Amino acid sequence: MKAPSDRIYKLEKLDTASNHIDWAIKLLLDFDEPAAAVTLAGAAEELVGARLGAGAASRVLSANFAALSGLTRSDVADQHLNKTRNWLKHDRPPATLETALEMDAVIMIVRALSNLAAVDRSMPSEGPRFLAWLSAGRPDLFNFAGQTPSQSSPS
Repeated sequence: MKAPSDRIYKLEKLDTASNHIDWAIKLLLDFDEPAAAVTLAGAAEELVGARLGAGAASRVLSANFAALSGLTRSDVADQHLNKTRNWLKHDRPPATLETALEMDAVIMIVRALSNLAAVDRSMPSEGPRFLAWLSAGRPDLFNFAGQTPSQSSPS
């Protein structure tokens, strides 16, 4: 085992978020570790979302779903949008959680990618591979405005 280093790192928030997204994608696609992917992508989403304020993916989604459901934005966020991420991060009840963990990871990665693109129009290096994987496995998610998946898939 390698000993820890005393090396000092200079970190930038957007670079760190981009790196988190890359690793979340690798953990999901290469190692089948969706729980770790949720937490890393969630951290990236928060890092970048703080710069976007009301335009952050989580805030837009919670506002839209709150308007449609009659729930408060806080309830939408806590009970639905961030339920899995928060359960993974915090030691609080329930002791077990049943969830579609891979889909939770996909959604959290998409939210993080959306925030990053909104801030500086960038895409982390693993982003195109993730989108290609998602398009191949879930072409229905790329069916925009009646287009077929081949017409609307990312280029």
